[in-house]
Amino acid sequence: MVNQEQKYMRIALTFVEDAKRSLSPEGQNEYDRRVQSAPALIHDTGLMQTLAFFISKNDNAFNKLAQHLLCWLNVNCGENWGRLAAKSNWELFLSLKDISTGQLMMNTEKTLKLLQWLKRFSASQLKKD
Repeated sequence: MVNQEQKYMRIALTFVEDAKRSLSPEGQNEYDRRVQSAPALIHDTGLMQTLAFFISKNDNAFNKLAQHLLCWLNVNCGENWGRLAAKSNWELFLSLKDISTGQLMMNTEKTLKLLQWLKRFSASQLKKD
């Protein structure tokens, strides 16, 4: 039986492998920097504000991290992985706007746990300058 930490680990590894495949070496370095700083940003401003900030940036690393977190959050809210690929980051973000405060708090906690694994894998697997 797979426990919750193993699920976070598997998802984080999938996301880091995607970043490794789809981003340039400079983009991988930027993705790692964004992943390393994301938990502090979430603590300071909140999950939804952090995601809105990531979406607003015209930067591949920000966009990739936003895509990863938004897809994962939508799945946590009952969406099917298969239907997420065709949606933009903005559409994924808007689909979360009506979640309850309790659900938002729970998803914030889960996102921070996922980011712990993302930080480990991105630090060890992605290109650095």
